[in-house]
Amino acid sequence: MVLQSPPFAGIKQRQYPVHLKPVQAFQRKKGIVVTETDLLRNSKRFELFASLLAMFIAPLIIFSSDTFYTFMQKINAAFSVPIFTIMFVGFVTKRVPPVAAKIGLGFCFTGYILTQVVFDTGIHFLHVLAILFVLTAVIMLIIGKLFPMQTAYVAQNKQVVDLKPWKNRHWVNGLLLLIMVILFVLFSRSGIAT
Repeated sequence: MVLQSPPFAGIKQRQYPVHLKPVQAFQRKKGIVVTETDLLRNSKRFELFASLLAMFIAPLIIFSSDTFYTFMQKINAAFSVPIFTIMFVGFVTKRVPPVAAKIGLGFCFTGYILTQVVFDTGIHFLHVLAILFVLTAVIMLIIGKLFPMQTAYVAQNKQVVDLKPWKNRHWVNGLLLLIMVILFVLFSRSGIAT
């Protein structure tokens, strides 16, 4: 049961990317015969490596100048903001090529790590993320303008899920907003806070 707790969940999930089809396809492309036993052995090795790496890196958190929560937010931002930027540009445009996403991911991730680890910018990390978001989106849009895809991307509805809007969505959204306002007032100086 301990291995199901949140600190161990991340380590446990690290083995799953090894099982994915791209790994199998890459090995088959090189002419390597891949069996389920090989995949299981490799995933266990990768999980052991990731666990040991996490155990050796974890004590170094004590040298962080911020709280543990802020440290985790900074680490999560290194991955989530580049991916969000790619998704955003992908949703608002139709002809930006996949290479723009790869370049954008590399630029945003590298820029963020450099501004947090190597260079002292004196700017809060959220401001750095906002600047990198804009710069990455601009770079991707420039690449899309210079090297657009020949055919525009069209989302396809494969009829796997019913996309009919839920009939109660309006009053439930209103109820959630009302609860949020009530909680805000309750825990403000007008409510029970002193």
